[in-house]
Parts: sequence; C-alpha cells; structure tokens
Amino acid sequence: MGKLKQRPTGYAPFLELVFRQRREGGGVLDPGKFGGSLDAQSRHTCLVMVHGFNNNDGEAAAAYDGFRQRQLEEFGASADIIALNRRLGDAFWTGDADWGWFDLVDFGVYSQAVGFARRTAAELREMILRLPDLVEVEFIGHSLGCRLILETLELFREHGDGPAVRRVCLMAAAVPMEMLEPGGRYTDLLADLAGRGTRVLILHSRQDTVLQYAFSLGQAMAGPGERSSRALGREGPNPMLPGYRSTMDEQQMAGANHGDYWGHSGTPVARESARRAGHFFELGTSGREVGISRSVGLAARGFSSREAFSRPS
Repeated sequence: MGKLKQRPTGYAPFLELVFRQRREGGGVLDPGKFGGSLDAQSRHTCLVMVHGFNNNDGEAAAAYDGFRQRQLEEFGASADIIALNRRLGDAFWTGDADWGWFDLVDFGVYSQAVGFARRTAAELREMILRLPDLVEVEFIGHSLGCRLILETLELFREHGDGPAVRRVCLMAAAVPMEMLEPGGRYTDLLADLAGRGTRVLILHSRQDTVLQYAFSLGQAMAGPGERSSRALGREGPNPMLPGYRSTMDEQQMAGANHGDYWGHSGTPVARESARRAGHFFELGTSGREVGISRSVGLAARGFSSREAFSRPS
C-alpha cells in the first residue's frame, strides 16, 4: 500500500503474535514469535486482531493503534490503554510485497497471500495453544485476515483443541460466499460455532470497490477451489449461513470502502465501524476476568515460558 511506514509513536502493545520474516514482504515466519511486554503468560482472555492483505508492519500497527484510540474515545476511562492492552493481541503476518514505492501493485501477489493466510493459520493455532492460562479467545479481522481467522478456527475444530471461542468479528471479509454456504469449506465450522454459542458479527459494505472489482480476479488466480465473484465483506451474510440471525449478526456499513473499518482512516464510517466492534466485544469492560478453567471441555497444552516467549528480531 506504499513505502514502508514506521509504527505510530507511542504504539506499544503488550502482546504481539509475529508471523512475518520481515517488516515488509518476505515469507511466513515458522514458527511464529511472541513480542511486546509479554504479559500473555498470565492472561485468561485474548482478543486477537488480524490485519488484511497488503499491509506491511507499520500499516498494520497504524490500524491497530487507530482501533485502540477509537475505543478510548468511545468508552473513556472505562477502557484505559492498560486495560485494552491486557485484552488485545496484535497479529502480524505476511500479505504484502516489498517493492517500495511500487507497492500499489502488491495486488499481483494476492494469490500468494491467500496461501500465506492458510499457512499462517497453523502457526496462529500453535501460538494460541502455547498461552498457558488462556481460557477464552476472540478474533477480529479485516479483509484477507478474516480468511486467516476462519482457517485457524477450522484447525481448532478439526483437532478438537483450543480455548473457548466467545466472539468473532469479520470486517470487509475477503472470503468467498461459496465457502460459507451449504457444502462449502467453512459450513461445518459455522454450524459448530453456532452450536457452541459463539457470537459472530459481520461488518460489510456494498460500496467496497476493492471487493467489487479486484476480489474476483485475485481469487481466480489463487488456485483450485478459490474462484469466486461474491465476497462476504460486500455481499453480507444470507439466511443459508448457519447461525444467521441467532448467533450471527450483521451490519451494513453504508459508504464504507475497503479500508474504512479499524477506525484509523478517520472517516465517519470508519469510526462507526470501530465503535460497533468495540461494543460487540464489550471493550468498555476490558478489565473483566474469566474463569480459570477452560469451558466446553477444550484443553490447552502447557509450555515453558522461556522457550515460548522469545522476542521477534
């Protein structure tokens, strides 16, 4: 999306989940690394934030920082930055190229980024399992990051492990509708989430020109089974999706283009999107604790804090 940007001044998350080899471009870091102040060794709940396609390290950090600032404005003293940081986990994955000022043509690597999203999901699952006291996990993602989230949840479903999943928010999701509808890749996953009572919020916009014009071309280049002209982030959910209008809700963000969701763009619709997501996750009560026992019979694996929490280079 442009030449590599620096992270915003003052941006200092308590927990980073790093899956990229370089700050711009590069491949998937395997295994991923934890960064930040590493408070995650004792946290019981975590809201994992996942940026979308074509974001380098600085751009992703700007989106996450903007989301935090919108919550502070909305909730005030009830959502102070320390409480927010104890709740949030900032994920960084490779979905961009390193062509400097020519990054506007990063769309040429979209098909590769789809593969990176699926590969990163395996690493994200492993890192979540390495958090020793985690009881509950939640996800908020944008664009192709929503695909990464669904892939991660599908792996938890397949393996029968992981913490309880309480809420998931998908913004401008670059996910083919065909994968969500009956017989699709994620149909059983959605049914499982609905059966467990996991709440799902889908924020979408018919004015999203990226999903309208570029999505179908990118999906056609992404390999077998990927072709689609209908993105969830533009179409919105339909009654065929498991949990629709029960555990799954939606909001049409009228006038929103593809980047108007985290809140950092400063547009009114971006601020409204971030506000709605904050209320969905009850970020005004960020200091709450959950029980110390994992729910629904899901167990996590333990780990040595020394081997798990090495800082990213």
